[in-house]
Amino acid sequence: MSSSQSSSKSMRNGMILFLFSIVFCFSLVESGAVNSIRYSNVGGSGTYPQITRMDPGDFAGGCDTATEKANACVKQDKTVSGPLSPFDDEVTVVFRGPMNIRKIAVYQPSNQDSTRDSTWNQVSSFTANSANPNNLVFMNNMGGGKSGTWSICGGASQSYSSGNFQSTVATANAETFGSYIPAGKEVNIMTSTACSNNAPCSGFSRGTANHGWSKSKMFVFQYDMPTTSDAPAIWVLNAQIVRAAQYGCNCRGMGGNGGCGELDLNEIIPGQDLTHGISEIYSFKGADGTGDNNWFARPTDTNNPVTMIALFDVETDTITVQHVTGYTWPSSHTAAQIDAYSKSTAMNIPFGPANSWTKASSSAKSTTKDSATAKTSENRDSTKETIVASSTQKEVISLSLKFSSEVNSTVFTKIIADYLNIPPSQVVITSNQKDSIGSYELKFQLMDGNGQLNSTLAEQLKEAIDENPNLLSSKGLPPLIQIEIESSTIRLETTQSPNAIKSSSSNRLKSFIPLMILFALQLVLY
Repeated sequence: MSSSQSSSKSMRNGMILFLFSIVFCFSLVESGAVNSIRYSNVGGSGTYPQITRMDPGDFAGGCDTATEKANACVKQDKTVSGPLSPFDDEVTVVFRGPMNIRKIAVYQPSNQDSTRDSTWNQVSSFTANSANPNNLVFMNNMGGGKSGTWSICGGASQSYSSGNFQSTVATANAETFGSYIPAGKEVNIMTSTACSNNAPCSGFSRGTANHGWSKSKMFVFQYDMPTTSDAPAIWVLNAQIVRAAQYGCNCRGMGGNGGCGELDLNEIIPGQDLTHGISEIYSFKGADGTGDNNWFARPTDTNNPVTMIALFDVETDTITVQHVTGYTWPSSHTAAQIDAYSKSTAMNIPFGPANSWTKASSSAKSTTKDSATAKTSENRDSTKETIVASSTQKEVISLSLKFSSEVNSTVFTKIIADYLNIPPSQVVITSNQKDSIGSYELKFQLMDGNGQLNSTLAEQLKEAIDENPNLLSSKGLPPLIQIEIESSTIRLETTQSPNAIKSSSSNRLKSFIPLMILFALQLVLY
């Protein structure tokens, strides 16, 4: 063979190897933008802590006595069961700016006992810069001024939102609403029916409190999220949460245990790709969602807002979240149209095993998410760690965490706030720096809604890390080396079980397989 032929063959083989490498790497990728997702097997049987009492406390005493603390948030386990539970309960939808909300419509079946034989009528609606919304009230958590209440123990209740979504007014929908919700501002929607003796609401309510939408329902939003460095979001909460205290005493719980229910429809995460939005579901069953590998594209074009449908269907025990085009905003939908939405092609996310009441639909088209990439609240890491804790009991004032590598303050704040179900402003980082021995120390304090140190939250976080030392690393933070709580120290010493070591070794072996294949191919070609 001539040198030119050998060179030509070498180039050809090199090109084949290069193309094979590209194809092989792309075959490993199971991620990307999605347009529609479906949570199946949503309902469950379980309990959550329903709020039954919230004493306001004595302002002069500062809600510091044991009695005041005990009565500030009284809970009682509530047992629920059935399709879509607990999302069959009344819900509210929350919007965090920066965002333009152009239109909203809510549809419900005329017969909740037979949703597949019923017309779904528009029961609530809103169009920006137009007349008053129909059976829809914009609210926020600024009670204590013109509407709602405020207490030393409970903080601010719900209140009626102003037309610019930045303050409060004395009566519902007193001002014409625009479309723009500024960055950092949050508003939520409820029906126009107030909680009363004649129309009681489930759980504890105070101040300005309204009913939400229950059983089967479909929300439709036309919105956009302008390009900024902020992180807007749309999410659904059990209405009991905001009627008590959205960022305080409520039935939601913390972290993976979602209590009475939360569904993030499209949430942009601070510190991550601000063009991607994730979806996550929480209830007493745990948590699941799209994870980081699948996302909704952030709709940034203010001249071309997108339309999202969120269909809560008791009949099929599913929740479908879907972006659609050409939506006409009708006054009603036929049962066939609703059925088509519930069976449309979507990325399927099973929220646990099939329930006994689940009605399977053979005509439904779906693509099932690989369980290996599923984002769950348990079994994220088989590594076991031993905690040596001080037996000294002291009031927790601040926390100091030492990590193996540098921590992004914004990401840390978001993770802690989401886990504790509090606004990011209540996580106050006092320092974040490398110490003398090479670890990275982050000191922070947890505050209440009044800007006071919240020892209870700090103790809850400590206890959660005690129970699961991998809690923070499972959420994307570096491995934790040490926790300091005032003068008490909790040192973490990592030990691995045989199963963890076996799994780790297996994963390391698998990581070499692509290289082994490429090496073998190279030998054959050359």
